[in-house]
Amino acid sequence: MKKENANVRRSYGRTCSIFFVRPKSMANAHEAAKRFMGIRHVKGVFVTEGKYGFVVRTMDLGLEEEKEVGRIMSKAAGPGLAKMTCYYSYRK
Repeated sequence: MKKENANVRRSYGRTCSIFFVRPKSMANAHEAAKRFMGIRHVKGVFVTEGKYGFVVRTMDLGLEEEKEVGRIMSKAAGPGLAKMTCYYSYRK
């Protein structure tokens, strides 16, 4: 078995956040994705299946920027919003 090495990178004071968005009923996926991509700091939007219809990735957010994006996402998504914050990045 080949050994894989990974470098650990820590960004102090900056984070990556992943938002899990449950779309409003009868939402057009293309239009919703365009709306999410229009939010400053959003780096990617992924359409998924299951409980949440979208995964929205942000990058390099400070605490205040993260709160701002969370407020905007809450307005766009309604009550179906969850967030995960990434503090460490493991890369090959």
